[in-house]
Amino acid sequence: MLLGTQAIVLHSIKYGDSSLIVKMFTRQKGIVSFMVKGVRGRKKGSRTALLEPLSLVCVEMQIKDTRDLQLAKEIRADYPYKTIYASTGKVAQVLFIAEVLVKTIKEEEQNDALFDFLSASLKFLDETAFEIPDFHLKFLLEYALHLGVYPVGNYTPKTPWLRLSDGVFLDKPDTHCIDIPSSTAIAALMNTEFDDLGTLGFNRHQRQLLTDHLLTYFRWHFPSVKDLKTPAVLKELFE
Repeated sequence: MLLGTQAIVLHSIKYGDSSLIVKMFTRQKGIVSFMVKGVRGRKKGSRTALLEPLSLVCVEMQIKDTRDLQLAKEIRADYPYKTIYASTGKVAQVLFIAEVLVKTIKEEEQNDALFDFLSASLKFLDETAFEIPDFHLKFLLEYALHLGVYPVGNYTPKTPWLRLSDGVFLDKPDTHCIDIPSSTAIAALMNTEFDDLGTLGFNRHQRQLLTDHLLTYFRWHFPSVKDLKTPAVLKELFE
């Protein structure tokens, strides 16, 4: 059966001399792994660029339920990025987000709400002319909402400690709570829209701590979120 669908590229690995195995999150089928032939080598051309992490594409695929790897008949750009690949910071954020998505998206069925969130977030990042150092932090929180593990959101001055094991703000800290400044910063992130992230004023040290805390929070729910390579790159970029 031939099926055409929008898709978001998550990850690719080399296969043979000229092919790739590409994992995508598709609108209509959820996670699908493809064999994409003839895209590597000296004449790889623009097809390889279409398969960069988090590229937004349209793919026509030959579906057979009896095989693990589907055959991509045609791949074309759905939304060509204008600024992401020209920005070191944005590229680092995209690679970080892609790594988290690979570790957490397991769905093999249609999820329009999640697909629309991912697509809209990436387009927002691309359409913003400047870098957004806190984008990946807000993204992680909003992604947690779509995964059903959003923090409770009961922060008040009387409940200032965030417990990472369940996302609840407490009036007294226990062993799984983070410090009050970090808890307050996460509460602020929860109440700030993407458009207003520039008002938060986090410094480099705060951003590093918040990245670590949010990844720890994810690991409580998704133990697979470990051994990530990209957070170290983010820490070097945003001051």
